Amino acid sequence: MAIKQEAIADQSVIELGSLKTMFDLKLLPENQYPFSKGWLVNKSDILKKSKLKKVTGISVNEITTSVQKIKFYKERFGPVVESMEGAGLHYVCLLEKIPFLQIRSVSNYIAERNKKNWNMKESIINLNIELIGLLQKL
Repeated sequence: MAIKQEAIADQSVIELGSLKTMFDLKLLPENQYPFSKGWLVNKSDILKKSKLKKVTGISVNEITTSVQKIKFYKERFGPVVESMEGAGLHYVCLLEKIPFLQIRSVSNYIAERNKKNWNMKESIINLNIELIGLLQKL
Protein backbone atom coordinates (compact mmCIF):
# COMPACT_ATOMS: atom_id res chain seq x y z
CA MET A 1 0.00 0.00 0.00
CA ALA A 2 1.03 3.58 -0.58
CA ILE A 3 -0.06 6.25 1.87
CA LYS A 4 -1.77 9.15 0.08
CA GLN A 5 -2.42 11.19 3.22
CA GLU A 6 -1.56 11.12 6.91
CA ALA A 7 -3.09 12.69 9.99
CA ILE A 8 -1.52 13.14 13.40
CA ALA A 9 -4.28 11.33 15.26
CA ASP A 10 -3.28 11.58 18.88
CA GLN A 11 -2.66 15.32 18.98
CA SER A 12 -6.25 15.49 20.11
CA VAL A 13 -8.53 15.36 23.12
CA ILE A 14 -11.74 13.54 23.88
CA GLU A 15 -14.31 16.17 24.79
CA LEU A 16 -18.01 15.55 25.42
CA GLY A 17 -17.78 12.07 23.94
CA SER A 18 -16.05 13.03 20.70
CA LEU A 19 -12.49 13.31 19.50
CA LYS A 20 -11.34 16.88 18.85
CA THR A 21 -8.15 17.49 16.90
CA MET A 22 -5.79 20.44 17.24
CA PHE A 23 -7.61 21.85 14.20
CA ASP A 24 -11.08 21.40 15.76
CA LEU A 25 -9.81 23.22 18.86
CA LYS A 26 -8.49 26.06 16.66
CA LEU A 27 -4.95 25.55 17.97
CA LEU A 28 -3.72 25.39 14.37
CA PRO A 29 -5.41 26.45 11.11
CA GLU A 30 -6.38 23.27 9.22
CA ASN A 31 -4.99 24.67 5.96
CA GLN A 32 -1.72 26.04 7.31
CA TYR A 33 1.01 24.60 5.12
CA PRO A 34 1.90 21.77 4.96
CA PHE A 35 -1.59 20.74 6.13
CA SER A 36 -4.59 20.56 3.84
CA LYS A 37 -7.88 20.29 5.74
CA GLY A 38 -5.85 18.85 8.62
CA TRP A 39 -4.16 16.20 6.49
CA LEU A 40 -0.59 15.85 5.24
CA VAL A 41 -1.32 15.00 1.60
CA ASN A 42 1.21 13.50 -0.79
CA LYS A 43 0.64 15.03 -4.25
CA SER A 44 3.97 13.79 -5.59
CA ASP A 45 4.24 12.37 -9.11
CA ILE A 46 5.96 9.38 -7.54
CA LEU A 47 2.73 8.50 -5.71
CA LYS A 48 0.63 9.12 -8.83
CA LYS A 49 2.83 6.76 -10.87
CA SER A 50 2.76 4.01 -8.25
CA LYS A 51 0.45 1.12 -8.99
CA LEU A 52 0.10 0.37 -5.30
CA LYS A 53 -3.28 0.78 -3.63
CA LYS A 54 -3.48 4.33 -2.20
CA VAL A 55 -4.77 4.50 1.38
CA THR A 56 -5.11 6.84 4.35
CA GLY A 57 -2.84 6.59 7.38
CA ILE A 58 -2.66 7.99 10.87
CA SER A 59 0.37 8.54 13.06
CA VAL A 60 0.28 8.08 16.82
CA ASN A 61 2.80 8.19 19.67
CA GLU A 62 1.80 4.85 21.15
CA ILE A 63 0.24 1.66 19.83
CA THR A 64 -3.53 2.09 19.86
CA THR A 65 -5.08 -0.61 22.05
CA SER A 66 -7.96 1.27 23.69
CA VAL A 67 -11.31 0.25 22.20
CA GLN A 68 -12.55 3.82 22.67
CA LYS A 69 -9.56 5.37 20.86
CA ILE A 70 -9.82 2.83 18.04
CA LYS A 71 -13.48 3.82 17.61
CA PHE A 72 -12.67 7.55 17.63
CA TYR A 73 -9.79 7.17 15.16
CA LYS A 74 -11.88 5.07 12.77
CA GLU A 75 -14.80 7.50 12.90
CA ARG A 76 -12.70 10.65 12.60
CA PHE A 77 -9.95 9.60 10.18
CA GLY A 78 -11.02 6.34 8.50
CA PRO A 79 -7.44 5.04 8.49
CA VAL A 80 -6.27 1.88 6.80
CA VAL A 81 -2.80 2.07 8.38
CA GLU A 82 -1.49 3.24 11.75
CA SER A 83 2.18 4.05 12.29
CA MET A 84 4.38 6.14 14.52
CA GLU A 85 6.43 7.88 11.85
CA GLY A 86 4.34 8.30 8.69
CA ALA A 87 3.18 11.84 9.45
CA GLY A 88 6.77 12.85 10.22
CA LEU A 89 7.86 11.70 6.76
CA HIS A 90 4.99 13.54 5.08
CA TYR A 91 5.54 16.70 7.14
CA VAL A 92 9.27 17.05 6.43
CA CYS A 93 9.04 16.09 2.76
CA LEU A 94 6.16 18.51 2.17
CA LEU A 95 7.97 21.36 3.97
CA GLU A 96 11.19 20.72 2.08
CA LYS A 97 9.38 20.05 -1.22
CA ILE A 98 10.99 16.62 -1.56
CA PRO A 99 9.08 14.09 -3.70
CA PHE A 100 8.35 11.01 -1.62
CA LEU A 101 6.51 7.73 -1.42
CA GLN A 102 5.50 6.07 1.83
CA ILE A 103 4.81 2.38 1.34
CA ARG A 104 3.56 0.02 4.00
CA SER A 105 3.19 -3.69 4.46
CA VAL A 106 0.80 -4.61 7.25
CA SER A 107 1.77 -7.15 9.92
CA ASN A 108 -1.19 -6.71 12.27
CA TYR A 109 -4.51 -4.97 12.72
CA ILE A 110 -5.31 -2.22 15.21
CA ALA A 111 -6.59 -4.11 18.22
CA GLU A 112 -5.61 -5.05 21.70
CA ARG A 113 -1.89 -5.81 21.70
CA ASN A 114 -1.27 -9.51 21.06
CA LYS A 115 1.98 -10.31 19.25
CA LYS A 116 0.73 -13.84 18.54
CA ASN A 117 -1.61 -12.28 15.95
CA TRP A 118 1.19 -10.38 14.20
CA ASN A 119 2.62 -11.68 10.94
CA MET A 120 5.96 -9.89 10.73
CA LYS A 121 7.79 -12.37 8.48
CA GLU A 122 5.19 -12.32 5.68
CA SER A 123 4.86 -8.54 5.99
CA ILE A 124 8.61 -8.01 5.58
CA ILE A 125 8.81 -10.43 2.67
CA ASN A 126 5.94 -8.63 0.88
CA LEU A 127 7.53 -5.24 1.52
CA ASN A 128 10.90 -6.39 0.16
CA ILE A 129 9.27 -7.80 -2.99
CA GLU A 130 7.55 -4.46 -3.60
CA LEU A 131 10.74 -2.45 -2.92
CA ILE A 132 12.75 -4.57 -5.36
CA GLY A 133 10.04 -4.07 -7.99
CA LEU A 134 10.05 -0.30 -7.44
CA LEU A 135 13.84 -0.08 -7.66
CA GLN A 136 13.91 -2.11 -10.89
CA LYS A 137 11.53 0.43 -12.47
CA LEU A 138 13.81 3.39 -11.67
